[in-house]
Amino acid sequence: MPKEPSETDNLDGKTEKEIFKWINKQGIMWKFKFYGFFKNLKFFEPYLLIIFLSWNISLFQIGILIAIQEVITFVFEVPSGMLADTRGKKTELLFCFIFYIIAFCFYFMGPAYMMLVCGAVFFGFGEAFRSGTHKAMEMQWMDKHDILKYKAFIYGTTRSYSLYGSAISSVLAIIFILNIPANRWIFLFTIIPYVIDFFLIASYPSHMNEHSIKKGSYWHDFLASFKGLKIVFTDSNLRKGLLSSSIYSGIYKSLKDYI
Repeated sequence: MPKEPSETDNLDGKTEKEIFKWINKQGIMWKFKFYGFFKNLKFFEPYLLIIFLSWNISLFQIGILIAIQEVITFVFEVPSGMLADTRGKKTELLFCFIFYIIAFCFYFMGPAYMMLVCGAVFFGFGEAFRSGTHKAMEMQWMDKHDILKYKAFIYGTTRSYSLYGSAISSVLAIIFILNIPANRWIFLFTIIPYVIDFFLIASYPSHMNEHSIKKGSYWHDFLASFKGLKIVFTDSNLRKGLLSSSIYSGIYKSLKDYI
């Protein structure tokens, strides 16, 4: 994998095509690409409701699980962003994948409903800690090398690998579901790419984990972050934007699988 460039690299005088070629050669860009690729290997996704129904979980109970997941994601969206500022985005993403892996373990231990509830809670935590964090890290890297004006190319390139992951996930999910001993094993297979992503994020350079000075424990920062959430709800403009986005997202995610 190519060596990470130094800050003294000079791109002045190069054509746009040469700059795009330079960007694609950077080692960190390959990590950005494969982060999205492995993140979208959600082998369980096409069969989640089918598995729950085969466990005699009613549609109403499935709706409750989706609601729990969305509420957790909504409530911790802002606090997780503030924790990223105090503990670092890289640290937050590592926690994100730990939460996902715990969620898959709980789903595997179904069909006991409380196990599925715990899975929904931890999956919601994972979604809240992941949302927007990696894009912010990409932006941080672009800012460091003064290439922010090429963000459309960089985001488009990394996003394409996410789509590759989704396409391959669909094919592999069919193969797995036809050959595993029981449907629940699909959750264990999904853990594999998320473990790979955990170590991939851990290999990111330390400067991508920059954060403000720590003033206390994780618990102290966690509680302090909810003060910021209070500001969001008391500011009418912030409240309107957050609620509009979350309501649309929540309704869409809840209904799409039923449909």
